[in-house]
Amino acid sequence: MLKEFPFLFEKGGVTAAGPLSISTRFPIKPKRAPRAFPYVKAPSDVKGKMVKKLSILRQKVDKEASMCYLANMIRQSGIDVPIRLNSRIRKGSLFSLLLIFGFIFLVLEPAYVKPTGFCGQRLKVFVSILPQACFVEHIGKDCLDVSVMVRPGHSPATYEPTPRQMTELSKARLYFGIGVPFEETWIKRIANANPNMKIIDTRHGVSLLPMKGHPYHGKKRHYDQTQMDPHVWLSLKATKIQAQNIHKALVAEDPDNRLYYTDNLETFLHNLDRLDTRISNILKDLKTRKIIVFHPAWGYFCHDYNLEQIPIELEGKRPSAKTIAHLVEEAKSEGIKVIFVQQQFTTRSAQVVANAIGGKVVQLDPLARDYLKNMKKIADTLAGAMK
Repeated sequence: MLKEFPFLFEKGGVTAAGPLSISTRFPIKPKRAPRAFPYVKAPSDVKGKMVKKLSILRQKVDKEASMCYLANMIRQSGIDVPIRLNSRIRKGSLFSLLLIFGFIFLVLEPAYVKPTGFCGQRLKVFVSILPQACFVEHIGKDCLDVSVMVRPGHSPATYEPTPRQMTELSKARLYFGIGVPFEETWIKRIANANPNMKIIDTRHGVSLLPMKGHPYHGKKRHYDQTQMDPHVWLSLKATKIQAQNIHKALVAEDPDNRLYYTDNLETFLHNLDRLDTRISNILKDLKTRKIIVFHPAWGYFCHDYNLEQIPIELEGKRPSAKTIAHLVEEAKSEGIKVIFVQQQFTTRSAQVVANAIGGKVVQLDPLARDYLKNMKKIADTLAGAMK
């Protein structure tokens, strides 16, 4: 593509031709730039003359030095360009080399810039819950069209997809599951709605925890190893694993944007690590490590930050009067004044406990779409209520 430029390099009666090699056999050395004048305090007219002289010296920088520098840069770029240099540079030679070097820079530059997605028709994907949409959008960004199955304000335990959502599934390429209860009932029908759609369980590689009840709920429900806690998204560490599973599926489905997805994944993982450190610092000096919650959604969160959740209800069943009495007694002994609830469940039993301990009910949302902001808000709310 690049033609040979017949520049001759003559000095002291010796002519060298052929590919450029900056070595001892070429006795020509680029002239050094003039040393800067030492700083002296002088009248303004003297300063003006000195500045003018410096300007003239800059304009007289040896053209041979510039040619050697540019030619050497071209050679280092890996493109074999046979160049012959001459101390009597023909008019326009330097300009020609600058054009060549500029062209090479434009060709090589994409290897060093941040990858961008080449998104034609956006990839249609489905997720089960809102926080997953945040995960997927951080990795795929504008290359994806993300739809959420469980709509805001609904519970993933009892949700039923609408006919319109089932129709939309026929356009999807990927479905990212997370193991919430409604999937157990609907996942086969979701798969049948679009046999070409790949279903990915994003929990792959996550160490699942058992759904822990409270001793006052009865022996059979306490530490039931057969029922695993589905709230894996409330652990930043588990979310990192889920993000990697999402990335793997996107790259397999859209390999042309592999670098783009990988770069976005690395940024997302870095943000998760930073947030994990911040939350650890926020929660390290609490008066008590126990929290009373209405629904036991916070097992993974508590596991990560050395907390213990005490749930009021379990498996959707209201607590007995005896259970409430024990919860009130423990809350008083631990100095707990706040009961945490979420909008997807009734708060009547939580209010009973709060009234009995002279405390209050505070709402947390484990299903907010802005995942990073919401996790920080949860930590701040817990710290503010428990200090």
